[in-house]
Amino acid sequence: MGRRREDLTGRTFERWTVLEYSGNDKAGQPVYLCRCSCGTKRLVEGCALKYGKSKSCGCLSIDRSKEENDLTGQTFGYLTVIASAGVDSDKHRLSLCRCKCGRECVVSNHNLKTGNTRSCGCLRADIDEQRSQKTDLIGQTIGNWTVLSVADNDKYGRRQYLCRCKCGTERAVYKYSLLRGASMSCGCMRGKRNDLIQEK
Repeated sequence: MGRRREDLTGRTFERWTVLEYSGNDKAGQPVYLCRCSCGTKRLVEGCALKYGKSKSCGCLSIDRSKEENDLTGQTFGYLTVIASAGVDSDKHRLSLCRCKCGRECVVSNHNLKTGNTRSCGCLRADIDEQRSQKTDLIGQTIGNWTVLSVADNDKYGRRQYLCRCKCGTERAVYKYSLLRGASMSCGCMRGKRNDLIQEK
């Protein structure tokens, strides 16, 4: 007398729920009709159910992959992921992020996880600003210029300072012109030199 078959009907294995026994396969192994939690029905070997070789119709691995690659809500540096943004042409997963400064940008998940990208670009600007403040020129006298305050950058982003010349003229002067000595006055120094030459 053969060994009595274990009936798995009604039992649940991970995402599978066993509906009914469906006979044996060619190797003599019992096969069951199962329904996955996603709704898919499929025949599954009893031993695959019992030993965890089959846990779902395949949707479990897909869902886990999505969970691993969905960074929504996570923060990396200045960036907070607000949604998945698909993949790029090289199949790299992308995320839509909101930066601390309020801007939104799309960044690859790889760059977020490795720290290669930590902001929309404003973090680098903040670091540069902090560095520039260490060499701030406000209050210094360079030639005939006295540096009064920081002026608006020009359209190319070059830093300027509002300066007052000894003659009273105020003008925006490039930082690099002050540091390199390329601008020493509003032009009045040149005029005085010309006057001296003419007197001789």
